Parts: sequence; C-alpha cells; structure tokens
Amino acid sequence: MQRNEKNLGFVKTVNKAVQFAEGDFVLINTDIEVPALWLERLMAPIGEDRTIASVTPFSNAATICSFPKMNADNELLSGIDANKLDACFSMLDPNLPEVDAPTGVGFCMGINGDIWRQIGGFDDELFSRGYGEENDWCQRAISKGYRNVIVQNLFIYHKHGGSFESETRAALRDENYRKLVGRWPRYPSEVDAFIKADPLAPARQMATLLAYCNKGSMPPSLIIDHDIGGGANTYRQKLVQDRLALNQPVFVLTAPQSFGATKNQLTLDFFFGEHHQRFESRGHSCLRALFSVVRLGEIFFNNIVSYQDPLDIVRLILSLKSESKARLVLALHDFYMINPSYTLLNAEGYYPGINEVEKSWLNINKNPFAYNPQNETIEEWHTVWGKLSDNADEILCFSDNSRDHLLKVYPECAPRALVRPHTLPVGFDRKPRLFNNKYLNIAVVGSIGQSKGGGIVAEISRILAKEDKQARVTVVGILEGAPNNSNLRVTGPYKTENLPQILEELEVNVCLLPSIWPETFSYVAEELMVLDVPLVCFDLGAPAERVVHYHRGQVASEMSADGALRTIRDLLHRLDVF
Repeated sequence: MQRNEKNLGFVKTVNKAVQFAEGDFVLINTDIEVPALWLERLMAPIGEDRTIASVTPFSNAATICSFPKMNADNELLSGIDANKLDACFSMLDPNLPEVDAPTGVGFCMGINGDIWRQIGGFDDELFSRGYGEENDWCQRAISKGYRNVIVQNLFIYHKHGGSFESETRAALRDENYRKLVGRWPRYPSEVDAFIKADPLAPARQMATLLAYCNKGSMPPSLIIDHDIGGGANTYRQKLVQDRLALNQPVFVLTAPQSFGATKNQLTLDFFFGEHHQRFESRGHSCLRALFSVVRLGEIFFNNIVSYQDPLDIVRLILSLKSESKARLVLALHDFYMINPSYTLLNAEGYYPGINEVEKSWLNINKNPFAYNPQNETIEEWHTVWGKLSDNADEILCFSDNSRDHLLKVYPECAPRALVRPHTLPVGFDRKPRLFNNKYLNIAVVGSIGQSKGGGIVAEISRILAKEDKQARVTVVGILEGAPNNSNLRVTGPYKTENLPQILEELEVNVCLLPSIWPETFSYVAEELMVLDVPLVCFDLGAPAERVVHYHRGQVASEMSADGALRTIRDLLHRLDVF
C-alpha cells in the first residue's frame, strides 16, 4: 500500500496511483455504492473496442448520465433501492447501440489504460484539486480520434457531494469550468447538442418502466383498444382505473388516427400510480422485444376496429400470449371477430339476421360499414380470429344476444364465453321530471351515425313535418348528415351527468334508440332506463333484450321510421302520457 508523505491534491494523487495500474482501470469516488457484477458490465465496451477511451454508467447523480432525470441530482426512483434499480438496468439489451458522449463522468469512470498512457493522464497543474479534469481528459481523447461511451445496462448509486464540501465544490466548478472552456471552446456546444438529442432517453424510459413494473403488486396488464371513442373506450378507462387501484401496472396499446400513420405504427401508454409514459412503436418487433423483458400477467383484448391490419394485430396478440403465458381475455364490444363489417350491416345497410350473418360478407370490399377488410376471405378471417378465441381464457359478452351471435360462428368457445353486462360509469343524483305534453317530443340520445339509425331519425323528422306540425325531434348529441328540418334540433356534445336537466329543459316525453344493428350493449339505453324515461328501440341486440323487460319501454317489431312512430305512440298511450 502506497501513502503520500503529504497531501498532493486529488488529481496528482490519481495520476500517481494510476502508475501502478498495468492495464485498464476504474476511477471511482468514495461516495458510491456498486452492485453485483458492476465491473464486468462497466468495462465490457473497452474490452471489445480499443478505440473507446472511457466508459461511464448511469447514476442518480451523474449530470448527462443521471436517472431518472438528466442533469439532475435525483433521489432514487420512487423509493426503489439502488440494487433493484440496477437489476432493471441489467435487463436492458446489452447489444443496445453504443452512445458516444463528449465526456465521461468522473464519479465512476472506466479508463482504457493504453489510451491513458498514450495521451497522458489528468492535467494536474490546471485542475489540481479536482473538478473538470475528467472532462478535459475525455476531450483530449476525442481530439486524438478516440471515444467516450455511456454504458446503458449499469446503474451505480452516487451520494453526490461526498467528495468535496458543497461551497468548495461550487467554487471549483466555476473556476475550473472557465479553464475547461478556455482550452476546449466547442465543449459547451457539444454538451448542449448531446442534451438536446438525448440519446440515453430510451434506456432511461425502459429502466423506469421496468422499475415500476417490478414494484407492482402483480404482473402488468396489456389492454389492446382502439382510440376512436364510444362505449369501448369508456369501458377501457374503467379497466385501467380498476387495475391501478389494485397497484397493477397497465399498458394500453392503441392505433393512432393521425393522417399518414402506417399499419405498424402503434402507441403504447404505460400507467402505474401517477406515473405515465408514452411510446411510439413502428414495428411489432419492438413490442415483442419489450414484452420478452416485461412479463405480462394479463392481455385484455378490448377492441381493434380502426387498426389498419387487424389480422396482423391478432397474430401479434397470439404471439404475446404464447410467449408470456399471460391470461387472455376478449371483450365482445362489436362483431369484428365475425365480420369486417363489425356492426353486421351488409353493403346495402341492412342487418341480415342472426341466422344469416354470413350474408354480411357479400360485396365486403364495397361495404361502407366494413373497416379496411384488406381483401381477406371469410375463411382466413375466421381462421385467425378462431385461433384467438381458442386461446382465450375468457370471452366477455355483454348480452345474451351478442353471445348467441358469437357462438353461431365459433361454437367451440361456448365454455369460455361469459355474459356480464356493463355497469354504468356515471351515476345520476336525480331523475328528470318529464311533461305530459299535448304534442310528441322525441329525444334521441348519443352520437348518431348511419348504423346508429341516423337515416331513421331523418325520416321520422320528415314524416312528422307532414303529419304532426307540433311534434319535435331532438338529438341530444350528434347526428351525422342532419337534414335542415325545422322540427329537428341537434344539441351537440353533452355530459352524461347532465341528462336529467337536459331532458327536462327540452320537455321530452319519450326517447328513441334508433340503432339498426344488434348492439352488444348500449350505455345510453341503460342510462335512460335508470332515469325512468319512456324508451323505444328496435327488436335488435342487447337494447331489445333489456328494454323488453323495462316497465316504461317497448320494442318496435318493424325496423322503420313508421314502425318506430307507431310503437312510440302505443307506448305513450299505454303510459297515459297523452
């Protein structure tokens, strides 16, 4: 053991100590804690590439190598101890592209001994007491054609400030930085460019994600969904909230709706507690790589209408299921499993009936209700989706009617197909006080497109304009292609909790659900029944299944504007409304 007879200062002491090193070496501060196998991971790049002059790991306090925030003295992420954080970094792909930096960070810096001996050690005259000496050395190495690399699969805890008293360190920092910039004028701009490019962001994001996943009380859930609104998205939001309440990490995979999005372009959101991360993926291989490291406990298939290549996404889910052995749950929000026309409307806009659903395949590529069928055949479609249903641990149907449709095409999944109606996400503090008006005042609630009965609403308005001048129709929400009729009003978007007040102010006396496809569930129908509002729907799907048992409801047997009006009048007469 060598001892100095007098205090030579930090930098001279380092230079003297290195004289005893025969090969490569590491400079470490006394205020760090190292994990298992740290040295092997730190020095591996130098062993593989002799043009690398220095290597630096991640740390909580290491300027450009800081985690979770760059250029910050961080506390350990979410109270997770240093060894567990390093375990997350150690899971990162060791073959990640190397990240070159304008400097190493001296708290823990591996040095290529050959380069040290070639270009000389630290400048112990200009930076005698420390601070800036490693930056100067790394810049000198770069000027000779060598590189400084950040090691991405290693985290070392650094209790920053242990090497010098804070006031002393601040004074040294200011003085020595001026010296450093005087010698290397381009150094500040190189550091700024590195910070702006932030090439370490993917590794930081991935390590953060792994840390939170490991902190959860159960393995994470992956929810696959579209992002176009409606009941499926409402249900997904509840799925996320329920899992977060159980301290379970949650991933949500969606397809962006932006113009120019490619078929492999997907958005992956990660939630845990108050933490949220967003990733943009342009290839399924990225997702497979992620979930080969993050072990899923659940895959929840909510909806993929709007995905540009639906069968490819189904194959991806099957692959993730096979590799992860996670529990797979399918939710039947529509009939996409059965047909690219997920409402089962045919090319002419009619529902052929449960016993003839295959007729929806006729002219499928010309069917305006079919989402991007990609020229698949009925055999290919059913084969791929059939594999998904075969591999599902549970298939959630929200009505008996939707389960019956499913089993017409995939009878073998009957044991796993469970009926579990939705619960309403919004409660009401009161029921509306409806009026026994002398004139008919119909409300249609929701976002009404063609499959939701937009044509029926327009035709009812036309008929009433001729037959009942006092009657009115109000769409509480949106009506696509709304005609400019004086007896038809469209309110625009509304908040569900305001429905009682809205219906009162409009002096509504009956509501119509004009949907012309067999909806798997209708939040609107449930809301109106909870509000005790007179309600009419067609004899289709889940709404009819529920309304037929509703004491203030009636099902129209004829699916037409005339049939709806007759049933509305019959119901109001039965209820003695007018």
